[in-house]
Amino acid sequence: MPVQLHGRVGMIALAVGAYATSVTPGVASSPWRQFDTHGAAALESAMAGPARIRKCYQLCRAVLRNAAYYRGGASLSPAGRPKSQFAIVASNNFLDIIFLEWSKLFWDRSGKHHLVKILPEPSRFMERVVGALAMDACEFEALAKSVAHYRDKELAHADVYETIDIPELKVIIESTVLLYESLRSECGHEPTPVAPYDLRATFQLEIDAGALNFAALTKVPE
Repeated sequence: MPVQLHGRVGMIALAVGAYATSVTPGVASSPWRQFDTHGAAALESAMAGPARIRKCYQLCRAVLRNAAYYRGGASLSPAGRPKSQFAIVASNNFLDIIFLEWSKLFWDRSGKHHLVKILPEPSRFMERVVGALAMDACEFEALAKSVAHYRDKELAHADVYETIDIPELKVIIESTVLLYESLRSECGHEPTPVAPYDLRATFQLEIDAGALNFAALTKVPE
């Protein structure tokens, strides 16, 4: 969804999604090659220590908390949204953190915290993710590329972009919830204090908290 930047001071509306649907010929014939569990990546996942696993939980929490607060602000009616620069910058920063941290888990395969280096069976996990999202592997890969583009181009070089495309938040949120649940069931080592069992209900509570805090800003002199 193209959004006019205006120096990144315009309140960005709730992202409803836009990502490339074109795929390179031949990709569909090997949709899970990026999550191949053979070789060095599989060995590294088996050796992932508690500290690295706990960091993955923390990255998931950062994605979900920032997504909830962003959605809380975006859920307010246009008339009820704060117009202060503080609120605008805060909302934009929530978006930036969402995509920065999600990339570490789902895109940066050379990084230490990509899921293929953490989960024992990443291919099976990704099959579960695309099944839950009613997507195929190529569509998910296109979404991940759009997140990487946002991070590497539109965020890193916002000074040269007149508009930005916001990747689909629903996919970001649901894939992160599923990853957190898989970390719990397959890896353990959840950092304390542990998150509530029902992550989706907790996410909604965080949305409500975000909405209340953004609404409170309308009472602050601009």
